[in-house]
Amino acid sequence: MKHLLAALVLVLSGSAALADRSRDLVIVNPCESRTWQIMVKHSPRDDVWVKHGWWELAPKSRINPLSDGKRLRHRDNAKLYVFYETVDGRKRVKGDYGISYQGDFFERVEAVRVLRGPDVEYWIASC
Repeated sequence: MKHLLAALVLVLSGSAALADRSRDLVIVNPCESRTWQIMVKHSPRDDVWVKHGWWELAPKSRINPLSDGKRLRHRDNAKLYVFYETVDGRKRVKGDYGISYQGDFFERVEAVRVLRGPDVEYWIASC
């Protein structure tokens, strides 16, 4: 009976671990010479979508976006929507869907997802 109870505890704790698919979010700018301002719409858990921004992302760099001093979390099986423009605001990336954020309208672009250890990493797709 003791072994059966121990096995049940292991199974239940394993399913709880599987239910949490969130990881620390990392965003990568592969561009050679363009600095972007970015905002994201991300999903830290099932059925929850949140907008956060703005962060400056220099060429050939990566960031762990923060909100209120904490790293943003994102599910490893969900799309990430990135909204970005040049620092001077002259070039905005065109996408297939838009949102309003702080009184302005932005079009989203999906980023390329790469899973790396404890992080879920997204690469900006256009330079």
